[in-house]
Amino acid sequence: MNLVRQHTDYAFRLLVALAQAPGKPISTRTLASAADVPYQFASKIMQKLHEEGLVESVMGPFGGFHLVEPDEKVNLLKIIEAVQGPVVINTCLLGQEACPRSAICPIRTRLEALQTMMIDYLQSVTLADLTAGRLKPSKKAKEKEGNKNEHQKFSQSRNSGKSS
Repeated sequence: MNLVRQHTDYAFRLLVALAQAPGKPISTRTLASAADVPYQFASKIMQKLHEEGLVESVMGPFGGFHLVEPDEKVNLLKIIEAVQGPVVINTCLLGQEACPRSAICPIRTRLEALQTMMIDYLQSVTLADLTAGRLKPSKKAKEKEGNKNEHQKFSQSRNSGKSS
């Protein structure tokens, strides 16, 4: 199961290419080439992104597409939802009427927690983060890095006390 489908991955790449040249319209052909996306797919994806209000098109010989909002305001969730639709772990999370067992289901609360974490993360990563090549580290990664630094400090203090 792919949470992010191929055409959504293409949309990420196209939008990163678009964000790297803010303010000026870029043709679909140029975007497709820069993002290594087949032109036919790029045309359909850019049309979808236009319909969903993420990009605007400019007509004419120097036309193309540009972002509607600054890249800091466009997050992964907006992009995924524009291309794929709502991000839902399981249909039971769509509402009470989706599953008659939702009130007594022991799995639902865990899925809701996972859903919340996933949505929060997708909202926290922006197109600007992708363009700059930076991603926000998860809490677990920060803890791991902190533990690694503590281990290094401990090792250095032990080694500095030894004589050669």
